[in-house]
Amino acid sequence: MKKIDKNFEKILFNKTAGSAELLEKLLIYFSKKVKGGESIRTEIDLAKKYLSHFAVIENNILSMENIILSNNQESILKSLSKILEVNRNTYKIIFNSIPNKIKSYSKIVTLSNSKTVYEVLKLWHKYNDKIEVTICESQPECEGKILAKKLLKAGIKTKVVLDSETSNSLEKADLLLLSCDVILKNGDIVNKIGSRNAAIIAKYFKKPVIIISSKDKQINSNRFRIKGRNTIEKSLFERVEKELIHQIVTD
Repeated sequence: MKKIDKNFEKILFNKTAGSAELLEKLLIYFSKKVKGGESIRTEIDLAKKYLSHFAVIENNILSMENIILSNNQESILKSLSKILEVNRNTYKIIFNSIPNKIKSYSKIVTLSNSKTVYEVLKLWHKYNDKIEVTICESQPECEGKILAKKLLKAGIKTKVVLDSETSNSLEKADLLLLSCDVILKNGDIVNKIGSRNAAIIAKYFKKPVIIISSKDKQINSNRFRIKGRNTIEKSLFERVEKELIHQIVTD
């Protein structure tokens, strides 16, 4: 097998980006390669091997496999652009689908680094410029700090707290807002470790747990298995039972 391009390798083994952000990075990378007259067959196979536990990537990879069969550069680029456009438009649809009562809330707790959460919170801030976001830092990679920097740059009042401060933060908050990597057939979701603990605490304090996600993160199974990752990385994801979730909002 040919040597993996360093930029592509960074996408494959990225430990801090969420699945929606990884998909966007893949689409942009694939488009650049195709524009340069190169094949993306090897890269698609590698993405399947290392990232297909993310439902949004697995589902879109299936579409890409069909796209490259045409072997027509213009057709492939047009299709990749369309997938990217559709995925970028999902955030507005998701936000508009959130009940107005929920959107009236101002004190939001989240964790880790999710592009879906980031994009929806930017829209939320336009709707209600009083929102305040508390982000649990999310050990061991502390992705929460990455999300916090982006939200602060967008003008949203944001602070990062230790994971051990989750309980105190949720007691004072209006809701817990999470995205997810997978929506299982039975309504459970899979997300970064710490999500289940946060959901349990939120339920104890009678605060709604809102999951925001694109529909293409749904799978027709109640089992979740991480492929192509080491044992430590596999331990960074966990299931959150549907009984802990107030509502899953999709596009």
